[in-house]
Amino acid sequence: MTNARSMEGRAHESSRLSPAVLAVLATTFASALHTTATSQAIEYGESRKAIPSPTGYPTNLVYIPKTPVKMGISASDVLDTAKEFGRGYELTKKYTKILVRELAGKNSTVLVDEFLIGRFEITNAEYEVFVKQNHPNVRFPFSWWKPASIDKCREKYVKEFGSNFKPQEYWSQNWRDLTTDWEVTDKIKNQAVGYVSLDDAKRYCAWAGVRLPFEVEWQAALQGPTKKPTRYLWGDKWENNCQGILGFQKRDVGKWPKTRSYYGVDDMIGGVWEYTASPLAPFDGMESEFRTLEKQWKRLLEKGDRDVLGMPIADGRFLVRGASFTSFGEAPITSRLTQRYAVPADATIEDFGFRIAKSLRPAFAGTVGRATFDLNSDNLGGLELDLPDRVSQRDGSMLTKDFEQRGIERWNMKDDHIQAYHMVSFVPVLSLGEIEKSKPKSAKDLEKITIDRSAIGAVGAPIAVVFSTEALSIQQGINKETQLPPGNYTVSFRSGGLPRDLLVALNEGRDILKRTKGVRPKAGDAAPAEDGKKDGDKGDKKADKKKEEAPQEPANDPFPVLDRFGVSDEITAKFPKDKPKTFLIQPGNLEIPAEQDVLLWRNDAGNYFAWSEYRPSVRVASVSQSPAKLIIDEAKSTLTYRGGPQTSRRGQRFEFQIEVKLVEPFGQNTWVTPDTKIEIRDPEVGPGEIQPKPVKK
Repeated sequence: MTNARSMEGRAHESSRLSPAVLAVLATTFASALHTTATSQAIEYGESRKAIPSPTGYPTNLVYIPKTPVKMGISASDVLDTAKEFGRGYELTKKYTKILVRELAGKNSTVLVDEFLIGRFEITNAEYEVFVKQNHPNVRFPFSWWKPASIDKCREKYVKEFGSNFKPQEYWSQNWRDLTTDWEVTDKIKNQAVGYVSLDDAKRYCAWAGVRLPFEVEWQAALQGPTKKPTRYLWGDKWENNCQGILGFQKRDVGKWPKTRSYYGVDDMIGGVWEYTASPLAPFDGMESEFRTLEKQWKRLLEKGDRDVLGMPIADGRFLVRGASFTSFGEAPITSRLTQRYAVPADATIEDFGFRIAKSLRPAFAGTVGRATFDLNSDNLGGLELDLPDRVSQRDGSMLTKDFEQRGIERWNMKDDHIQAYHMVSFVPVLSLGEIEKSKPKSAKDLEKITIDRSAIGAVGAPIAVVFSTEALSIQQGINKETQLPPGNYTVSFRSGGLPRDLLVALNEGRDILKRTKGVRPKAGDAAPAEDGKKDGDKGDKKADKKKEEAPQEPANDPFPVLDRFGVSDEITAKFPKDKPKTFLIQPGNLEIPAEQDVLLWRNDAGNYFAWSEYRPSVRVASVSQSPAKLIIDEAKSTLTYRGGPQTSRRGQRFEFQIEVKLVEPFGQNTWVTPDTKIEIRDPEVGPGEIQPKPVKK
């Protein structure tokens, strides 16, 4: 767990001084640099109005239209900024090394698609709802730990180990046991949550049906579509009154409107450092700018100084943006709109928090989050879902890719805080791969394979996963339904017919029972004589004697297989005149029809939990001409997904129909669906306020 503050790019030790001393230092510093800068006009701030989220989406999100975003700065910008605020040779070098990660090529403008982002940073009160519902599986922030409990734990620790008690280290190792020793006081409930790691933030997002913003989205929400972004919110020159403009103090969210962005997003500077979903990586086209900067760097160095300027690389750390209330000591650097600060994924520090984001794809973010944290992927048998892989979740390419996930979602809100998230989502397996060492191309190929796939934990072929926070029911016949409790279900298709290993066991078991007159041999019994050979026939006497001395069992005992499938000796003895109408599959001991096409529903415990009849024919469809679809019958409260995994032929996939019914009627709630019309409402603009203009498409 990374808790130390001595990390590259953070505030100097001056940030540990009192706010009054810091204010004097910063004002003196700023005045010495720009004595005439105070007349700069503020271009952002309290006049900006946010565009509300579309109907049905969380009210604490605001809409960001499709926006071109200029990323990064040039080599000359890096050196000019470092020299301007370096206050000496060594600090100029340090700032150059920090700012080099912001280098970008001349063509570094990115077109960001429309999305939603949190108007405010997630507060302690919002995070408390999440912790209360999930503790002790998720941890509470260190700042919530009650002082009385800290003192009690310190006393206990000192008695056992001595006096070297470190509260935050103790919390990081024992938070699961501190079930009732934390609280969110009125003083901090509306402040941005801190002491959360990247993983903590992602778990909250998964619970809330949202995600973290990518860096390019965060930048779009901050600076808007301007082709020539300014260095600061108010312009290119540093202001004397940075404390009055940016705050730089622990504060309730939304109470410092001068930090409002172009699109009306609050507290983007001076609140907490905000996690993004993006790892540190060089911007495109950075190499040419770096070579230019490297030449300037060599001219900067004093004689005899061989310090090397390192090229920006991806080093596994993640980007946080926005500067925090502890950044006052280096405010001219950290308050810039392009500042990039990288931290380890497990960093857990007082001023590290986050805000949420979401694309306008129903249940997509919630599905990705649950697939990451909750899904038992062993049920898929090595197959992958048609969801963003780890790379596209990091580099943001998932924002421009098409996926065949379809779903519905809704939220319970109170005082603009998310209280609960609801979703039903269908995700097909990306491809069946070489299932059973075969490459099924046609529906018949697949049906044949699924009949014989009957091993423990590998029955049929996995075709999709259904993620649901709601109770569902599935059809098992004309008048019979089975309920599924909320959870994640791996859905496998099985064509009707007896599997090969059961057929072999039935034939062998029938022959044995025929010779033993219907009595199953017990372990240690002599092997029954084969048909055509009577007792007393002459043969090898020595061999016969050995057989008598050793307990005899059939060479291939079929009865363990028959027991696994739940087939009785009575049915076995009459096979094939009488055939099993049902048999059991494992794990879960689920009884399924023998000759009927079915979908098998396997829960996250790994058990086959239920089956539903499958009547439509499996067909092969073109991926481009027949995209996945979710059909909603509001009157019947049914959801029917049409889609499936790709075949071994490029551009084709198997198309299945997976139907579920909501136990709670669909019409009792307002769901966001793939068919929901997205209506963007204009904000209410008062005197002197500005509404951001969407970019023309």
